[in-house]
Amino acid sequence: MRLVYKLTIGLAILCLFVIISGLIGIGFTNSINNKLQVVTEQTAPTVQLVDDMIIALGKSNNVVQEYISENDVIKLDDLRNNFDKNIDEYEEFEAKLRDLITDQNLIANLDSAKKLKEDFVKSAEELMITHRRYLESDEDKEEYHRKSFLLNKQIKENIGKAVTILDEISARVSTFNKNAREESYKALNKSKLILTLTTIISFGIAILIIMYLSRSIIKPVKELSNAASKLSSGNFDVE
Repeated sequence: MRLVYKLTIGLAILCLFVIISGLIGIGFTNSINNKLQVVTEQTAPTVQLVDDMIIALGKSNNVVQEYISENDVIKLDDLRNNFDKNIDEYEEFEAKLRDLITDQNLIANLDSAKKLKEDFVKSAEELMITHRRYLESDEDKEEYHRKSFLLNKQIKENIGKAVTILDEISARVSTFNKNAREESYKALNKSKLILTLTTIISFGIAILIIMYLSRSIIKPVKELSNAASKLSSGNFDVE
């Protein structure tokens, strides 16, 4: 019974260390997964959405420039529809981006970019209206060019400032992305180290348990063997 008891205790200790190793591994794995989840579900899509917003702004500006260069009134409606479509895409990307970011500084930057986009749209619409009126009426050419120049200048300034802010958002998110990856690698290396140490300790304890149990088993067997030898030689004085 004592032998069975010792075996049970030894196996219980060994199992305990195995369980502890597993729990440590699970804990660090969850930590790594959480950090990688930030990268895959937040930072990476955020950078892509910012790039999409910049592209949508650029396409909108290109449509405006094409609009004021077009002298065929019939084609102006199609160009205006393209402009509205690009602005709708920008606003769709912006809405998705707001669902992802939680940093207040990034939200403030996004608000600034939104205000500049709204100013751009206002100036662009006024410029397109001015160009259409010029084509459909006898508006003074010099006045038209002066007004168009000022509006176009304002448009380019708003576009430039908005893109700069969006680039800042992208850069900051990329930094978050880099930091999250570095933290994941650190957690992974720490997890490997702790699991390795735990495994070594578990093996060491297992060896000690085996040695102890072996001695517990071998000693009675030797005593029994000696007793059997004495009995076979006719010595019955055996305890």
